[in-house]
Amino acid sequence: MLAILGPNCLVKKISPVFSDSYVFVSMVNESEGQVSISPDTVLGICQVSNVQANEVSTHYILEPPDRQSDDEIPVNVKRADFSRYDQNHVCGFAEIGSADTRYNYSLVKITLSPEYRSKFTLNKSEMTVQVKRNVWLELVPKFTGGYVKLLPPKGIIGYARPVTHQEYVSELLNPSSQVYDEDDSSARARLKDEADHYESMMNKLNSITATIPEDDKVKTNLMDKDFRGVTNEVVTILAESERTVNLFLTSEDGEEAKSLLKLKVQVTTNDEFQYYNNCYTIESQVTTVIKSRCQLDNSYKPAVKVIIRNIRQDVAQIPAHSPVAIVKIATADQQQTSAVGKTQKSSSQKLSGVNLGGNHGKKLDPVKLLEKFCKRARKQWDRLLAERTFEKSLRVEERYPYFSLPVKPKIPFGMTKMTELLMRVGINQDAKPMRVIEKQDRLHTCTICDILIMDRYALQDHVYSENHKRKLKNHQVIAGLQERLYLGRPVIQEYLDHLDDELLNRMLGLDSIYEVLNGANKPVYHCALCGKDFTDVHLPSHVLSTGHVLNFLKKNFPSAWARFSTLEKPANWSDQDYEAYESIVVKIGEICGVRKANIVESYDKLEEIIDRHTSGQFYMSKHEAVDQLVRSLPSPDLSSSTASTNQPPSRTLVQRRTMARIAVNLQDIILPPGGQERVECKIVNVSQPRSLLEKFVYVTSCPKLSLCAVNQGFSRVYLGGSSSAGGSVMEGDGPGLQHEQQACLTLGVHNSSPDMPVTVPAGTDLALVKWKKSQ
Repeated sequence: MLAILGPNCLVKKISPVFSDSYVFVSMVNESEGQVSISPDTVLGICQVSNVQANEVSTHYILEPPDRQSDDEIPVNVKRADFSRYDQNHVCGFAEIGSADTRYNYSLVKITLSPEYRSKFTLNKSEMTVQVKRNVWLELVPKFTGGYVKLLPPKGIIGYARPVTHQEYVSELLNPSSQVYDEDDSSARARLKDEADHYESMMNKLNSITATIPEDDKVKTNLMDKDFRGVTNEVVTILAESERTVNLFLTSEDGEEAKSLLKLKVQVTTNDEFQYYNNCYTIESQVTTVIKSRCQLDNSYKPAVKVIIRNIRQDVAQIPAHSPVAIVKIATADQQQTSAVGKTQKSSSQKLSGVNLGGNHGKKLDPVKLLEKFCKRARKQWDRLLAERTFEKSLRVEERYPYFSLPVKPKIPFGMTKMTELLMRVGINQDAKPMRVIEKQDRLHTCTICDILIMDRYALQDHVYSENHKRKLKNHQVIAGLQERLYLGRPVIQEYLDHLDDELLNRMLGLDSIYEVLNGANKPVYHCALCGKDFTDVHLPSHVLSTGHVLNFLKKNFPSAWARFSTLEKPANWSDQDYEAYESIVVKIGEICGVRKANIVESYDKLEEIIDRHTSGQFYMSKHEAVDQLVRSLPSPDLSSSTASTNQPPSRTLVQRRTMARIAVNLQDIILPPGGQERVECKIVNVSQPRSLLEKFVYVTSCPKLSLCAVNQGFSRVYLGGSSSAGGSVMEGDGPGLQHEQQACLTLGVHNSSPDMPVTVPAGTDLALVKWKKSQ
């Protein structure tokens, strides 16, 4: 036992001896797992103490003898601290007694008050007090449907009494002997009298309800009734996206919901179901009940159309027949609030300066407006860079060791995918870091929100809650470079999080920005969309530039890019073109939110990380909303671009053309089923290989390739030998070129077949390589 629980598992105390040979002992389990103690196990050693009886703390061992009492102690609960667990139990921590008394390690018996005895039974009535004055209650509802809502928002639900006395021991050893004193008898009589009064009150309410006319009763019941919004099929929602779903209305008593047709209802998340399936959220919304066809039985039933959001970074699946929402008839105030929200939204669109009907006032200058916005962003950015976060990150591990300790920090509850649970934060980079989720007294707490977290489900709910995110934004992550690599949080993210929301929401494609570490030197930032490198000073200018935004649209929102494919230069834009550009950027910022930048250990691993990074599915789920906006925009105004073309150029323009060449593999490739590998390839038919040195080129799969698939993206060109597998000359090599340096690159290939290996011989046309060349 000592080997498992440690030498301090037995709480030392002075205890009376009951029934000649029995004492109460307190055991503490500070290990991660559950420990069972078998009968006849030796727990410790008892020694005779010469302390007088009146000097012994009989009930509360941390309090002095003059503060011992066996009177009833009120049990206080808060509904927010309780949740529904397996077998429909309602569990949570309650507090007993007063805050100035230490009840730790006391054994108490809890009795529910008559009001709550009619609603719950205690799964276990005797328990040890935890953490000063907290007790863990497991309440079993006497009827279905109430659960947590049966508890008061805040109040007393019963009383506790310490049981470390002779009467309790006698009853425990000999259950047949009923030992009660006069006080116990009077207490039982008082409780019975209260129960009779409560029963009498409930009967009176039932008799009053029976006299209400049926029509009035139906109206009253409908206003007070909660309906469930249930899915009729499996609902799949991509990571960090949302989906509109039809939910069919049901009720626990089987009442038909047809009377709700065409009524306005309020739809919210079903907290009880979400506790076990916390992969979704439904923001409060007012909608109309409609008739919809149920695919299960091909019949029409009352339903509501709601938006369900997945706030996680993984794909969420909600099973069929899931009661995901609570539906109630909307009050007049709620309907008015919904209408006001829509009005304010339309007003905010007008205030943003986006007038799709055309600007009848002064002609806009898109170049000046965009430059003005970039200047404002640079001003904020320069102020943030003055904090020198990178330089301070180099010293964090020195001052406050964390990842360099012999025992590495552990993620709570084994949730290995949620690395952000190990974050350390502070008010600024000079503050002493503290863990966001800390373990204290065998319980986990959120240090910035100051709340207790009981299990992994409660932890997930809290971490994704808006309240936690809002408080976290007031802090900065304090971490060394190795810690940042593990968390996947670049230094630049500390600056981005403190930009104005208006600026941050316009920064599209931040998930294509990579912070490339270079030891103690300042990192370089690489944009995978544009294939460009820059320093932290130039990051906002690049991300807000029209070139970057159009590259982002070209890859992720082709319909929006097509709107500007003939108008890539803002100088050629008309007022309508600028307003269309603004509306598209704002719309994408609204539906996609702010994305996170990435961090890479070194340039050697950059291409590998870019190949593994996939955000296409996320943006693909947003196409419908953006396509709908693009269809509503006016057609491009080509008159201004045509006019500018006919005018003599004010300066010499550098003409560029796109070059395309085939890349072939230098060695045989063997790919197992579903496997992937990075391979070295040579770009054939390049007359001047040195002109491509260190240049980023765009790589796509060769149209003729059928053996495997090539990862699409940018790759850096380097100079290498032209020798192929077996020493043979590849296609495109001329006589005597075997020993010359050729333009080479590294790209990723994968076998999409789940059951068959693939062999790709050397010299196979793998990829189509494109780059821009000045004429």
